[in-house]
Amino acid sequence: MNSNDSKQTPEVESPKSGYSISKGGNVYFDVQGHPIRVWFSGWSGGERVYVNETEVSRTRSWRFMTTHHFEIEGQPHRIELGVDGWKDLFGGKYFARLYAGDDLIDQDWVLIMGKDKKAFSWKSFIVFLLAGAVTGFLVGGFVATWLG
Repeated sequence: MNSNDSKQTPEVESPKSGYSISKGGNVYFDVQGHPIRVWFSGWSGGERVYVNETEVSRTRSWRFMTTHHFEIEGQPHRIELGVDGWKDLFGGKYFARLYAGDDLIDQDWVLIMGKDKKAFSWKSFIVFLLAGAVTGFLVGGFVATWLG
């Protein structure tokens, strides 16, 4: 038997999870040969779950976590999408957890700010908050003076 006669099926690699400001975030899973894609928008709060590129769940949410329920081959599955708290929200770190029944079978994280993003800092947050307040005060004063 010639070694060329045996064909090996190349393993298809799932796309990498990521986030783009213009296109939103995508998280990819695979369950028994069924590709799952979770799309979310940091701007509109829109969330969609696709199995085999067919939409199986859709919602709009501004909560810390949203749960999407769907079935694959008659078996219940769910995806939890969100952030673990204020620190992850401000740091741009989203999670997606995939469950089959009650068993966690896969999870992934997406960094909105990029891999080179520094960890969340209260000091930076306070500085930007104060800078925004001062700018608002100055612009408000200018507009009030201008309007008389």
